[in-house]
Amino acid sequence: MQNTRKSRPVEGFDFSSIGFGLPSLNALHLDDTIFQYFPDFMLLLAGCPNLEHLQVANQLQHPYDDIPIFHNLTQLTLCYNWELVGLVLQHCPMLQNLKLYKEYRDSRVEEYEGEGEKNWVEPELVPECLSSYLRTCTMDAFPDLQSELMLAKYILKNARMLQIMKIRNGNKAEHLEIEKQLSTFPKASATCEFLFFTYRA
Repeated sequence: MQNTRKSRPVEGFDFSSIGFGLPSLNALHLDDTIFQYFPDFMLLLAGCPNLEHLQVANQLQHPYDDIPIFHNLTQLTLCYNWELVGLVLQHCPMLQNLKLYKEYRDSRVEEYEGEGEKNWVEPELVPECLSSYLRTCTMDAFPDLQSELMLAKYILKNARMLQIMKIRNGNKAEHLEIEKQLSTFPKASATCEFLFFTYRA
């Protein structure tokens, strides 16, 4: 069956003008939602202080100064870039389950972002969720193998409670290389196991 989902623009009203708040909401999935104004998206998140599950795609944009702290969030699915991951994790102190994925985009965009990723410096302050709470991490899609391995290395080195690292990749030829490199990375958790999956791109 063909997937007919379409992105839905959120427009026609201003969150700041309606006293918006959903304090009882514990799960929010925004895969196909586009916000016309980024501050409205920040107001939406700020109005959901008790979220436990959050799934976002491309709504988070630079600058990220207004991202609220999610004190109760335990499960996060995030379409990420490098600058975003460390910052968001700092705002999710109780996070236990993390899924990261990247979308395949125009090669010119990937080349531009890739320059920043090659020069990426690990955050000096390790997020509390990494050092104390994270149990599972899934990395889905490896459009830039070396960049994603750098991120996996950072997570493995700091996630002391990590039990499972799942790697999903559409390129079978890269599997052996991924397994080989991951096996050489230092792990903060002696009990962490690797699970590898291949899917059709």
